[in-house]
Parts: sequence; C-alpha cells; structure tokens
Amino acid sequence: MKPSHLLAFFLTSCVHAPSTQAQPKPLSREEVRREVAQVRKTMEEAYAGKVFRTKDSWASFLRELEQIATQERTPASLCDALGDALWRLNDPDLLAVPEVGSPCHKKTPGMRVFSAAPAGGNIAHQSAQAWGLVRTESPDIVILGIQRFDPPGPSWRGFEAAAARLSAASAIVIDLRHAAGDDPRAALPLVRALSGLSALMPLREVVVPEGPVAEELRQAGRSLFSWRSRDPEVWRTLVGSEPVLPGEDPKNLPMIRLRGPDDPPLLVIVGGSCGPACELIARMLLTYAGARLQGQVGSDHRLAMDDRGILQLEPSKVRVYIPTAAYVLNPRIDRAGGLPGRWYQAEDAPAAPIGELESALAGLREQLRWRAEERRWLKEAPPPCASFPAVARRDQLPAEAQERIGSGSLPPFPHHISATLHLAPEAAQKYVAGCPGLSSFGAYASGDTGRSSTVEIRTSSFEALTRLAQSPAVVSIGIEPEYEMEPNSQ
Repeated sequence: MKPSHLLAFFLTSCVHAPSTQAQPKPLSREEVRREVAQVRKTMEEAYAGKVFRTKDSWASFLRELEQIATQERTPASLCDALGDALWRLNDPDLLAVPEVGSPCHKKTPGMRVFSAAPAGGNIAHQSAQAWGLVRTESPDIVILGIQRFDPPGPSWRGFEAAAARLSAASAIVIDLRHAAGDDPRAALPLVRALSGLSALMPLREVVVPEGPVAEELRQAGRSLFSWRSRDPEVWRTLVGSEPVLPGEDPKNLPMIRLRGPDDPPLLVIVGGSCGPACELIARMLLTYAGARLQGQVGSDHRLAMDDRGILQLEPSKVRVYIPTAAYVLNPRIDRAGGLPGRWYQAEDAPAAPIGELESALAGLREQLRWRAEERRWLKEAPPPCASFPAVARRDQLPAEAQERIGSGSLPPFPHHISATLHLAPEAAQKYVAGCPGLSSFGAYASGDTGRSSTVEIRTSSFEALTRLAQSPAVVSIGIEPEYEMEPNSQ
C-alpha cells in the first residue's frame, strides 16, 4: 500500500471541552510538551505510518508540533494551535477542519459549520419500499427516488426492472434527497442500466487500521457518541479495478462519460442527510453515466472516512478526533466529482434554489425544448437571413424577434456582438455570413449536445442585425460594451 493513498481520507480535528471553571488554568510548558507528544505518538501508532501523502508533509507537521510544544498555552490556545497544524497537514478544501483562530474555547464540534441543501421531501417518502417512481407527462420525465439505502432485500422489489426501463424516457431524474443509509449494493443496478457497465468497482481500497491504539480510539468514540459506523466488509465487495466504458482505451481513460446528444438528459438531486451510500451512487452516476448533479451534501456525511475515534488529552481536556476507517475511491471518481468532502456549501455562500425538484424539472423542460429545436433544424434548413426585411428600430420587429435581440441600437463606443443559434458551429457561421451587412470571425459549440453554437459577429449596422433576429433558428443576440484594459500607472 502506498502512503499517498491515505492522507486524503484520515483527518484529524480537535475541540476543547472546557470544565465548569470560569477561567481554565494555563498549561505549563511541560504539560504542553507531553500532550503534543501524545498526539504524535497516537497518530503514528494508530496509522502505522500509512497515512501521509508525502514525507515532506509529515516532516513539516512534526516541526510545527515541536514549535507548539515550546510555549506555555491555555487549553483553548493549544486546541487552536493543534487544529491549525492539522489543517496545514491536510488539504484544507478536503474536509471541514479547524482554521487559524478556531474558537476551540467554545463548545463547538471543532469543525466549520456548513448548511445542507434546502428542505424538500424525496418523491419516495410515502413509499413503503426503499424507492419509488413518478412519471410526468408532456414531456415524459421519469423521476426515480431512493429514500434510504437498505441492504438488498424485499424493500427493493421491482427496482432493477424499473431501472432497466429508464432510458426509454425523454429525461431522467434520480432523487436522492434525504437518502440516508450506508449500503449501496441494492442501487448498483441503477448505475449499470444508465452506464452500460456490467462490472462496477468504484473503490480502490478499504483500510481499517488494526492494533490496540486504533481500537482504543474507536471505543472512546463509540462511548461518547452514538454515530453508526458502516460495515467495511460490505464496502469491500466494491473494491476492484477502474471500470472501462465501451469504446474506451484502458490505458487512456477519460475523466467522465459524456452523454450523447440523443441520450435522455440525466439529473441527480442530492440534499440533506445524504449518507455515504447516497454520495457514492451520485458520484458513480456522475462519472460513469454522465449525469449532471444538483444540490449539496451536508458536512456531517462523509463518504471517505468513518468510525471516528477520540483522543482526549489531559489535563487540557482538548479532544482530538481521529477517523479509523478509510474508503478510497478509484481515480476516475476523484477526478470527476472532486475529492470526497467537497460536496458542501459554506454558510456564507450565496443562497440558491438548489436541490429542489421543481427547479430541476423546469430546467429539464427547457433543455428538452432546446433539443427539439436542434432536431428541427437538423431536418430542415432555416429561412435565409436575407429573406427577412431590415428595420431601423427594435420596436418595429415582431414580438418574438424583439425578445431575441438584446438592444435597440448599436452604441457609439466599442462593443461585442454575438448570436446563439440552433445550428452547429460551421453551419451557424455560414448562416450569419448570408446576412447582408454581417460577418463572423469565430464560433463555438453551446448547449449540451454540440448542435447549437454561439457566433462572434462584426457589423456597424443595427438594421443588419434585425434580419438575423427574425430567424426562428436564432436563440438570442447579445450586444455588450467592450472595455479596454488601462495601463498600470505603477
């Protein structure tokens, strides 16, 4: 086992559990030294040297511990210093760990607080089974909800057959909001049906450190908290080689599967209480089936680590949390979905209507409408641009054309003009070039199919743009000011 496998999955954090005294007694330099040495010794013995990504990162951490041990500290400042050192040892974006100046003197869990996705009931919440299915009409969108990840059994009756029929729908939504549980096996037929893969082995490794120190940490954690640990043996059934999709080169695997332009759009919604099985299935659908993700996972649910152990230092009462099980994803899922722990939204992030079914369905209906227009112009040629009359003002255009064009005139200052059309880039450039008074100098694909594009346009005539705005193959025309970069006065 390479040491590089595990740094991303074993993470420590700390919290000060103050006594009832109003003012905690400062720790002597010798007490600080002993407690810092205990942290180092425990981590080394629990993980047996298999934790750290590089020798340099561990050596830097040890130097920082030595510096912490040279000063007298209060329990709160010791907790802050340890948390700061642990934060630098690990990728700070990987998991929520104490930051510099973390308020360890308060009764906090020692981790930054994150908000989960907005409330919203899973569509399967009234089902007696672990899952449920709803179909909408006009357009035909199938919503399959999983409300809990039970072990394989009667609560999944009919699930595999329903998953096999999903691809016949116009669009597919997988609703995983509030899907608690820690056994992903029964949901694997869903990933197989949507990815075309028969063998699914998303994990590279399951690591559970053994020995008296690791076991003592686990028992301390279980005695203080009632959290449930998953069964490592269940998850070891998912360990194996990276899956290869049909037509892929095993020596040069792409990061993510792209859905074809005629595949039904696939959206996965996650939200609060999405446990480890929920996150794994969502990541597998993203990676192997080309799904799009909506929503976030709350910070309390972690796919990559489990069985949190506790080391309490004395006499400071600083408590260090040390996970004692790691679930290592295969590289492609890491690249496609980000390292485990990044599926969260910070409290100070702007509010957005994420994780809600209605917003998801509205987006899919617009996506399907867009695709229908693309298919229309694949079968027939749009009317020539020159066949539309030029007008001098925006209000002289038909109502639909007015909606397509973003301004009523061309400004006297430098500006940028672009148009989005339901045509592939080459065809779109050719179409714009057929408009008297317009020329194009570039085009790029837009949308999710590659069948629409945005064209960069040059013209000094607003009347010429009004011809283009009347074409039913045009989505929109944008006219924006161009800003020149001013030289640095320094």
